[in-house]
Amino acid sequence: MTANAGSAFAANLGGGVDWRASRRFSVRLLEADYLVTTFGNGVNDHQNSLRLGAGVVMRFGK
Repeated sequence: MTANAGSAFAANLGGGVDWRASRRFSVRLLEADYLVTTFGNGVNDHQNSLRLGAGVVMRFGK
């Protein structure tokens, strides 16, 4: 049975680590997100997605 958008399941889990370089700037050492869905795809109706990132964080305001 193929899942449609009305009965499909999706979950997203993630987190990250920042190193604070100064009051206004941080370095994002790692950010990871995992997404799992059960939309119909004609094979097993199960998709996995992993996203990794890094970057610079700028803070504005107090």
